[in-house]
Amino acid sequence: MAKIPLNTETDNNIEIPENDPGMIAIAGPVGVGQNIFIRTVTYHAIGQVAAIYPRCFGGDHTWVKLNKGVFVKDSGEFTTVLFGKADVHNFEPMPDGYLVNLSCATDIIPWNPALPTKKAKKP
Repeated sequence: MAKIPLNTETDNNIEIPENDPGMIAIAGPVGVGQNIFIRTVTYHAIGQVAAIYPRCFGGDHTWVKLNKGVFVKDSGEFTTVLFGKADVHNFEPMPDGYLVNLSCATDIIPWNPALPTKKAKKP
């Protein structure tokens, strides 16, 4: 068993079997207060991590709670936006406490630009 620090509200570690197919690889820790970009199999989300809930809602899925979150409908040119050289084209603001199921995440990337608040004009 590997002890995985999840930076939950209680800062507890949980034990995860090393070959657990339910875990996703994250390059570096994702912590409370960090701004992140989440790319799932069907949509993108950006926000500030408020909490991480491992194995909750009666299942084996991990959820992240985002504050100042947005549902991204059109990110524009992905790497240009990711590195802060352009704004997110089209998004919808979400209420604080926006929950994203990480079992459908394909990427979780630190978000260094300011969180989106104003929609960019399409070129």
